[in-house]
Amino acid sequence: MSPFKAKLNLIFIPYLIIAFSVIGVYTLFNYIFLIRWEVFLIKKMFVEFFIPVALPWIPLVIWLRPRVKFLKLKVVGRRDPVFNIVFFAGIIIALATGVTQAYVTTATGKLSTLYYPGEINKHPKTKYYKFHNYFICKRFSFSQATVSISGKHSENYDMNIYAAFPLCNTIYRHKPTVYKALPFRSPADISKDVLIILDDKRISKSQLLQVNPNSIEDVAIIKPIGTDTAFGPGRNKEAVVVRTEINKAIPMHVLNDIVKAEAWVCVNYEETISNKQSGAEKEAALKKFIAKSEIDLNSNKFSTLVYFDRIPYSGTRIEYQAVINMMDPDLSNSIILEPVYKPFEKRNGNKLWWLISILVIGSALFLLIINFFSLRPQYLNETRN
Repeated sequence: MSPFKAKLNLIFIPYLIIAFSVIGVYTLFNYIFLIRWEVFLIKKMFVEFFIPVALPWIPLVIWLRPRVKFLKLKVVGRRDPVFNIVFFAGIIIALATGVTQAYVTTATGKLSTLYYPGEINKHPKTKYYKFHNYFICKRFSFSQATVSISGKHSENYDMNIYAAFPLCNTIYRHKPTVYKALPFRSPADISKDVLIILDDKRISKSQLLQVNPNSIEDVAIIKPIGTDTAFGPGRNKEAVVVRTEINKAIPMHVLNDIVKAEAWVCVNYEETISNKQSGAEKEAALKKFIAKSEIDLNSNKFSTLVYFDRIPYSGTRIEYQAVINMMDPDLSNSIILEPVYKPFEKRNGNKLWWLISILVIGSALFLLIINFFSLRPQYLNETRN
């Protein structure tokens, strides 16, 4: 047997067996227990990075490292060529394993097409959703800005804004009519069967007309479309919602009297600057980032979104849930969706291409490396026998 074939049998084929075994077994575990059955809640960063980085080393040390020692390798100083070759193989397997998990998550994700968002809990959960009728209630959106330091040497100053919008069944015939002052002169101008909300409580018609006009931030007139609305049974009423400058945010228990949030549409804005900038420069950059994000939030009509992506347990989801809990601490384990603006067929992106490239190019380089060294005579003779 030629030295090249001997290296294939003794080192390269065992490397391939280890690589495909690690990738295959972990992918199967991930698909069954994390994606399909959701038995465990593990952060996305752990599933796609930390676990893939840790997994290959035990089989590599047990089975591949002794075989790499079959090569004639010279130890120069403290450099261990055996460790370097095994480490290179581990990096290839770790990268391929991580990309595979990201690909499997999107590729196996099912798209459910429902009539209303309220039907989500009536069907098995899926990764993606489309709705024939829905309403993203921007008026009752909440957001939160966060900053953090990252990088090996704490060189990055990361700014994030997390915003949450109630996703409701279609409840408006048209957009709500918004005024900057009360559009009523007397109780007779107000419909008989109407729900009136002033900041955080219901009030009567007479109380509404007693509100100081100078304290009003805005007034929204909301009309339902029929009995099957997000108002629920007995809530098929017109609503007058008044916000004052003192209380610009509408508390969640009031929101539930007006719209019923079946799920939450969340978006994230992020920007990173150098942490070496002065405190004043970072504060100015944060204010500019917040202002720019608020403009985008207010102008985003979600009219071009194609479908929704249900967010799994991850750091991003935890931040979204924190924003939702600002409205009501009892709203735990909410259904959180992110809008997707690309066709469903492109959900995988270039993940498969990257996976194949990593495996093919990485394995080819590994083969070139081991082929650069000759086998020790005793192992070459064993293969010939």
